[in-house]
Amino acid sequence: MKKLLSILGNITLINTGTTFLISCSNKMTDDNEPTDEPAAAKDAKILNEISKRASNSLQKYASKKSMIDETNYDISFEKLYKMVTLTNPSVVLVIDNPDVAKILQLIRTGFNAEFENINREIINDYPNYYPTDEPLAVVENSINYQLNYIDLTQLAKITRVDVTNVNAVRLDFRFNFVVRFKSLETTVPVTISYVLTGNAKIVNDLLSGVVAKVAKPIVNYFNQIKSIKIDSNQDFKKLYDNFDIIYTNNYEELNTIVMHKLNELIKIDDDLAPFKDKITFVVSERMLNLVSASITEAAAGNAAGSNAVFDLVANRTTAKWSGEGFNPNQLTGQNFLNFYRSVMPIFQTNKGILQLGSFNVNLLKVQVAGFPLSGVVADNNNQNLNVSVEVSDQGLNKKLTNFGNIIAAFNKYYRIETYLPGKRSIFHVPTNDFDKIKTYLKSSGDLKKMWSILEASFKKLSYANGLEDLNLFYLGESYKALTTNAMLYYIDGNDNMLYPNASYKLGVTSGGNVYWTFDYRFGVDKDSSFIYSVYSGYWTSFGIIRE
Repeated sequence: MKKLLSILGNITLINTGTTFLISCSNKMTDDNEPTDEPAAAKDAKILNEISKRASNSLQKYASKKSMIDETNYDISFEKLYKMVTLTNPSVVLVIDNPDVAKILQLIRTGFNAEFENINREIINDYPNYYPTDEPLAVVENSINYQLNYIDLTQLAKITRVDVTNVNAVRLDFRFNFVVRFKSLETTVPVTISYVLTGNAKIVNDLLSGVVAKVAKPIVNYFNQIKSIKIDSNQDFKKLYDNFDIIYTNNYEELNTIVMHKLNELIKIDDDLAPFKDKITFVVSERMLNLVSASITEAAAGNAAGSNAVFDLVANRTTAKWSGEGFNPNQLTGQNFLNFYRSVMPIFQTNKGILQLGSFNVNLLKVQVAGFPLSGVVADNNNQNLNVSVEVSDQGLNKKLTNFGNIIAAFNKYYRIETYLPGKRSIFHVPTNDFDKIKTYLKSSGDLKKMWSILEASFKKLSYANGLEDLNLFYLGESYKALTTNAMLYYIDGNDNMLYPNASYKLGVTSGGNVYWTFDYRFGVDKDSSFIYSVYSGYWTSFGIIRE
């Protein structure tokens, strides 16, 4: 049976904020386990493991130090209590303010000692990788201290605890720390919350009563959905339908679905009836915070920005799975699926399930009478209970086959010929589209408008409208740097063909390399999608022919 990490005596909540890590790894595997993963993927996994280890250690530290009892120190908290009120509920503290300097120094000193302990433990386990540097470092300019008002009167009405002459405030210590392993690094934001009071026993009883009532339905809900399979769980089917599965930068829809369900549960929970109107959700916080994500932009197929971009794209072009030239019989969704999964490392799993992301439950999102229930759900081993978002092999194949069917139809419509020798491609474009492209290129020379013309024309076709998931399909470009010289040029005197200026390769300027790729994209939107890069900057013969 799951529980909340325990602090404050019997209270079942840890008074710490949450952390998240953005990385490109799944669960760490044993170093001795046979694996065909490239070295970079293994390094990313170790980075992820170190990050989670540091986060768990900090959360355990916070569970022990989350209440600061004024009676244990030769420091008065009186001025702190008066800094925030019901009408002025929060204030940012600065270390050089003499009214708060000693208290902030007290907090930072204790934290620094623990942080160094964590560093030493990691170095002891990875001695060959940290001969001089440390794996963890606090980003000093990210540090922020915020003092927050606790409405003890309202909390007392809920719990019937006498708060006469009781003072308590909450201090949030926010910072980022950097995790390094070899040449990789990631930045992890953290919030540790402390309750400052001179009446620890009473505040403990007060908070214990609130948490016991409010947290229970929330914890029960997340215990029930520890593994969310987006292709079979109807509550989360929207994520699957939109192929919304890249969470490194944005997972708002996932949080929106979770919050909708929680609001429904709170409304029908009879135990919460007496103080439902006192429960609010902090807009700036997420109910789920990312711990790790399996799919990054690079893992999703974006090849631009890589020194190996040209060789990489040449090995992924459509000619690799449909043959050179134009072979409509080979242009099938199944052929694309087989090829795409074979060249995308993230898809090479035999487990039947692809984990898309792992998330912590962030109770800091929830407030009762102005007091955030800051904490994360944990299991009996005092480890964070992660909510795993997954897609089945069957569900993944279905979506990628749909993607392949659309690519195949697009190639058939424009009779795209591709040849590996000389890296040549030819698009056969209907007259109306050809004239639009020619007119635009004469005035601008930029390829972007051309892709939008081709995409729009294709999507208007009656048979294209019958393609499943057409709304998730886009054409696009990826750049490491922008270029204006390396574009298709209209050549006067030839009304039937557009091709590159012979002085330039696509994506290469006279001033140096610009890594450019032409992409098929598939996902919730153009910028949060899987990318299939098929032509790159060294695709020197790129012709548009009037059909």
